Amino acid sequence: MVGNILPLRSIPEGAVVCNVENHVARASGDYAVVIGHNPDNDTTRIKLPSGAKKVVASGCRAMIGQVAGGGRTEKPLLKAGNAYHKFRVKRNSWPKVRGVAMNPVDHPHGGGNHQHIGHGSCVSRACVPGQKNNYPIEALVHRPCWELDNWEFADGEQEVIGRTGEPIPRLVFGGVPTIEEAREATGQLKDALGKYNFFLSRTCDSL
Repeated sequence: MVGNILPLRSIPEGAVVCNVENHVARASGDYAVVIGHNPDNDTTRIKLPSGAKKVVASGCRAMIGQVAGGGRTEKPLLKAGNAYHKFRVKRNSWPKVRGVAMNPVDHPHGGGNHQHIGHGSCVSRACVPGQKNNYPIEALVHRPCWELDNWEFADGEQEVIGRTGEPIPRLVFGGVPTIEEAREATGQLKDALGKYNFFLSRTCDSL
């Protein structure tokens, strides 16, 4: 009968119970379900309101039936007074002022002649650093390493002319050079940069 308090071993499987040992299924509208009994080790398996399954001793007492007040949280508040009294006994989490309604000194979204954030607000929490600041994503994501595998030496039309009048060799993307070509290009690049830096140092000394 609903309302009776019995040990779990005396309650049949599939029955709806609540207030198990004065600890489980006590909130309004909550209930637990008896799944099965194991007489070998004197335990009972029940399904909690969260959906998790738990094994308890069969000697634990429970009340048959469901706690009253189901659907209490589904009732709309309708007015600010009800919300005030609801959160007054809980925590200081109401009312919540929007950031765009504040001043610039109070919130990053505050200020302005219109209530606007100033950048995109619908971005993922898992996005790359800087994407939340309304920067283009192409400027933030590094190129994959497999895109940098193919490269070759620049031809004469693509050489950079330094202030010394001598071309500075550089590398561009294209084919794959040999080890000897890479070492030769590295040496040429070091020599050209050395001459360029020496020219700049002499120019600064003359000033």
